[in-house]
Amino acid sequence: TLANVIEAFVKENLHLQRDPEDLKQLDSRDQLPAAALRARKRQRAAGGAESSDHDLEFAEVVESDLSDFSLDDEEEGDGCYNCQYAAPDGIICIPGTSTHETCGVCGEEVPVLDPTRQGAICDPPAPTIRCGGCQVPFCGPFYKWCVRPVETYDRLQQKCWAQSTRLEEIEFPVLPPEVFRWNSVERQILEGCMTMAGFTATQLFRHCLAELRAGRLECSHDCLGPQDGRGLNVVGIRALVAIAKSPHESMCPRCLPILAAGLMFAWRQTLTAQSCPPAASTFNATRRDDCWYGHTCRTQAHNHNHAGAKNHVCVGTR
Repeated sequence: TLANVIEAFVKENLHLQRDPEDLKQLDSRDQLPAAALRARKRQRAAGGAESSDHDLEFAEVVESDLSDFSLDDEEEGDGCYNCQYAAPDGIICIPGTSTHETCGVCGEEVPVLDPTRQGAICDPPAPTIRCGGCQVPFCGPFYKWCVRPVETYDRLQQKCWAQSTRLEEIEFPVLPPEVFRWNSVERQILEGCMTMAGFTATQLFRHCLAELRAGRLECSHDCLGPQDGRGLNVVGIRALVAIAKSPHESMCPRCLPILAAGLMFAWRQTLTAQSCPPAASTFNATRRDDCWYGHTCRTQAHNHNHAGAKNHVCVGTR
């Protein structure tokens, strides 16, 4: 089924998995009883033909299991925040007329903006409701523009709010897991380089962003790591980098760590041996030569000795 395909895809792309807390929050919003999704086996008449009494049995099961669930009993939804409160441009959603999309991060409804609304009606104008990287609906920038009170957000919505900040103001408490997630040795070397340079994860990201915008840092890779589901090849990194070059941009919580991984990889490539810890040059007293397959090497992801013996912060020659 489609659900099984999606589950298998997410298992192969761990960075797309939701946090357990996020899943718990989404489950709490699910109003459809689990029993309603279980269909009973059809019965056949004595003659071998399917009995007409059972043709709609699945629908009967659903109806039975939903007998205690009614939209009348459920609290009537209030729509999006803009349905209740006017935005800075003075516009409020029109019931039954305004179109909405669902945020791909938190599930919040956000109004689909008319092109004229994104013009110079007010300063600043209404932001786009889609992430510039993956084009998935992202409510954070819009509701931040609306100056929506933070206390009206639940935990998932707070993630949208926090990461709708301009890229140059983003903070990373720790190194994002997407950074060299396919090679623990190179990740440790990067952390050593950060220590030698005096950078925290936030400082390194902001440094890379400033260097990118000043034209002193290039990120030419559209994907990083092994192309077997363990690397970063879901969203094109070059597209994210192109967006990041413009000031005051923001990205959804899925694209942001991929951008960070691409910029930090590019920064690591620029470093000389003197700026890196000894582990970057030698492994077990042996020089670390470049791997033939570079950062796309599949062996580095499951063979620690190979990951340590060869440098994978490079472009493959095979």
